[in-house]
Amino acid sequence: MHAHSSRFQNLTVLGGFIAFSLLMRFFSFFPTLISHDEGTYFVIAREMFLGKIYFVDLVDTKPIGLYLLIGMLFKYVASSIFLARMLA
Repeated sequence: MHAHSSRFQNLTVLGGFIAFSLLMRFFSFFPTLISHDEGTYFVIAREMFLGKIYFVDLVDTKPIGLYLLIGMLFKYVASSIFLARMLA
């Protein structure tokens, strides 16, 4: 019984952190302007999924995981700035 209670408490805390994070970023989801950084993320992600190689054909200082996540989102779900902002 104690393990179930502890797991529920952990999930409640996690849910609280996610809700707080979304609330703090709420107004940043809707601007229609794309910042320089976001544009770079989207272009590099798209080019990687078109066959370019990171650190050979494309260079940036961010880890490759960011571009892979955005690229998969755009390829398999939708090319949505809103969804990319939610993912980040």
